[in-house]
Amino acid sequence: MSRPTTRTEQIRFNRLVRHFVHRFVDHELVAAGGELHQVFVTAFGLLGGFGFTLTLILFLRHTFLPDKLSAAVRNAIITSDQMTLLLLVMAGTGFFVVLGWDALFTDRRDAFILGSLPIPTRTIFEAKLYAILLYFFLLVTAMQICSAVLLPAVMFQQSVFRGIAVQAAVLTSSAAFVFFGAMALQGLLLLVLSYSRFRQVSAVLQIGTLLASFGVVFLTPGLKAAVSGAVNWTHWLPAYWFLALWQSLMNQPPLLESGLAARAVWGTTGAATVAFVAFAWGYRRAMRKAVEGQEEAPAGPGPVHHAVRKLLNATLLRDQRESAVFWFTWRTISRHRGHRLLLAVYIGLGLSWVLTEASNMTRSGFTASTLRVDPVTCTIPLDLAFFLLAGLRVLFTLPVELRANWMFRLTVGEKTPAVEAGTRKFLICAGILPIALLALPAYAQAWGWVNALIHTWFYLLETTLLLEILMRQFHKIPFTCSWLPGKANLKVRLGAYFILFGFTSSMAGVLESQILLQHSPRSAAVFSAILLGTLAWLRWRRHQAFQEPWAITFEESPDLAVSGLNLVR
Repeated sequence: MSRPTTRTEQIRFNRLVRHFVHRFVDHELVAAGGELHQVFVTAFGLLGGFGFTLTLILFLRHTFLPDKLSAAVRNAIITSDQMTLLLLVMAGTGFFVVLGWDALFTDRRDAFILGSLPIPTRTIFEAKLYAILLYFFLLVTAMQICSAVLLPAVMFQQSVFRGIAVQAAVLTSSAAFVFFGAMALQGLLLLVLSYSRFRQVSAVLQIGTLLASFGVVFLTPGLKAAVSGAVNWTHWLPAYWFLALWQSLMNQPPLLESGLAARAVWGTTGAATVAFVAFAWGYRRAMRKAVEGQEEAPAGPGPVHHAVRKLLNATLLRDQRESAVFWFTWRTISRHRGHRLLLAVYIGLGLSWVLTEASNMTRSGFTASTLRVDPVTCTIPLDLAFFLLAGLRVLFTLPVELRANWMFRLTVGEKTPAVEAGTRKFLICAGILPIALLALPAYAQAWGWVNALIHTWFYLLETTLLLEILMRQFHKIPFTCSWLPGKANLKVRLGAYFILFGFTSSMAGVLESQILLQHSPRSAAVFSAILLGTLAWLRWRRHQAFQEPWAITFEESPDLAVSGLNLVR
């Protein structure tokens, strides 16, 4: 890379680098003109905080290990902790790659704006490459800054400095394998496909990478299971390659094949080489494709969509306002890439939550025989529905097309509750009923139709109650209200929701499993009465609110720095 020769070129280069680094977090979760450095501080602060907590736990674990442990047991504990670090670093890297997916290569906005400026393409190329490397460096540093010194000091007390160097090298290599592997794959697709086709395939690949980032933590089998199974998963899962590299560099007892370490080295080298070659070779072509290519047009509705729409409009959506809000919400989610990605985050979290609780099912396979009547199995549909509904609820607050704001303002009229009804019916049709219909046949085959229908009845009551709680103060039309980042304090609110839901879901699973095992109609009736009574009370509160003068919110207003005390008579 050539260095800028004058102060003006240096300032221009630094501004380009700052712009490209900001583009990694410039998405729907950040308002235009917001303070993006705060987002970086928050994101990397969360990474550092999580790394510090994990490091503290592992540090205390090794500090207080009994001295009487044999060398084999101590090495097994070290191997388990090494695998944990590798999985979390690779998953964290994949997650942040997904967040900055569109910033890895030049998109349409940068191509139009920067291409028209009197700046050499080489300068833009070098600034972009420098920003990518800087983003990767910040990401790796945030994930390793706490564990780099403390863990080698207790894991490898005989060779601390060597342990620090090897750990930093191996974890950085594993992160580079994920980061540059995604970049290489995206670059090859951009070279081969047209811009519109690349956008379509890239969106699917982005969501797939996100789900794989969650799955790598929760679905990777343990070392014994990976080696002793019908398939030797150590040959196929890159995390074991880097574990073998780590152990070989630290001269640990050989637990894995020696050839796996070479796979880690060649995999990282190959991913970085292909990424840089594709980036250097295809950068001009990417800019040209972004300018000359056309955005993919949304696919028109097919015959199945027409049939479903007619059926719902004739039965569930007879009010025109409900129908307008329902189908506007559906089309926005199905066509907007950023919102689909954020929804995939919540779905991935839900699947990870379920797979963590039902780890016995992941080991034996998802068959009807594994669906025993226990608290975990009973709450699987409820847990998935919670994450899906919570994700949709968060998405509804993020604006997509504010110009639709005025159309709904002109047509809301006096029937404001009908607008909210359209939103609630969408959540029922998109987030509650599909899970019930998919789970019912599996539970019926495992438990019989009577227990399956009772379980589905409880699920519908619980999710409807959950829907009332989530939508309690939502007086907006989805995607049409201006949004002030930070006003809702989602980090605290969602954290409280997750903790509260985890407790209530566990209690509901225990009660429901006892009812199904005891075949007690009286207990089922009492539990149903409690759920119905709570649901009726919440709906009564909502209808009471409809009697007061209020309206749909179309613009968020900032909190006043000084508020009146209303002391005037």
